[in-house]
Amino acid sequence: MSQRISLDKLEFYITNVCNMSCDGCNRYNNYHFKGWQSWEDYEPILAQWAEKIDIKHIIILGGEPLLN
Repeated sequence: MSQRISLDKLEFYITNVCNMSCDGCNRYNNYHFKGWQSWEDYEPILAQWAEKIDIKHIIILGGEPLLN
């Protein structure tokens, strides 16, 4: 790939830790997913992508904020 890809935004879903199970949850926590991924798990993969894409806005999503 000779040219970098430009993205307006990229969303990272970092946790499924949530004590709710709301009907219609748009993050699927109502399916009782549990757990999270550490940065170290994905750092090598993200470093490779960082060489290929330019991101204007990074959005971090996931879980119930009061539990983090």
